[in-house]
Amino acid sequence: MGISIFFKTVTVSLLFANYLCFFVFIPAAVTVLGMILIIEAASGKGDIRKRRIMSIVGLGLMAFFFSLILSVFRSKAGGYPYR
Repeated sequence: MGISIFFKTVTVSLLFANYLCFFVFIPAAVTVLGMILIIEAASGKGDIRKRRIMSIVGLGLMAFFFSLILSVFRSKAGGYPYR
């Protein structure tokens, strides 16, 4: 009885730890997407309106999700110096 409760607890904690990595992975992936949009808007030869929208959306994605990554890091690291 005690061993089965232990294994259930370990299994649940491992599954929860696997899902916690998505709190960092998804904002990092969206930050990269924002950078790709900015780069493509700068090097594109298409319509100026489309390039401007791509650059604004890319900048907004980068700014929001990079600040989200910093706030997650600040909450995890106790001695984070930038407040």
